[in-house]
Amino acid sequence: MIIKVLPNRISHKHPELWELIKFAATSADGIKPEENQAYLNELLHALLCERAQCFLKTNKEQTIVKAVIITRLSRNKITEEKFLLLQCYYSFEKSTEKDWAENMAYAMEFAKQEGCSFISFESNNSRIIKLAEFFGFRERNRCLDYRFGG
Repeated sequence: MIIKVLPNRISHKHPELWELIKFAATSADGIKPEENQAYLNELLHALLCERAQCFLKTNKEQTIVKAVIITRLSRNKITEEKFLLLQCYYSFEKSTEKDWAENMAYAMEFAKQEGCSFISFESNNSRIIKLAEFFGFRERNRCLDYRFGG
């Protein structure tokens, strides 16, 4: 089962939920410890203002969280097309193709309801990329960085 976390659930009244989101998001996005505070401040603000969305994949009884998914509704700056950005997906257990199919069906339905033209994500994980290609994702571009000073 996938449930959307409402912004009012991410508050001081439910600190365990915010702790879960923080762990999943920083782990999935590979955030360096020195960047944690800025990253988490921006994420919390985005979730509370509904610029970002959080979904929890749970067991049927909703007693065990199996995965945390963070998305953002965005627009292409040139074409103005609205799209759903899958910011991060953190699973507490190994995801199967069936899990991916369920997650993608849910994401596609949510994106369509929000008037999106497409779904996008970034990853450097070859397994994730192969799964995405299996479900019809196509590479749009590659982003390469050159770091100065190390």
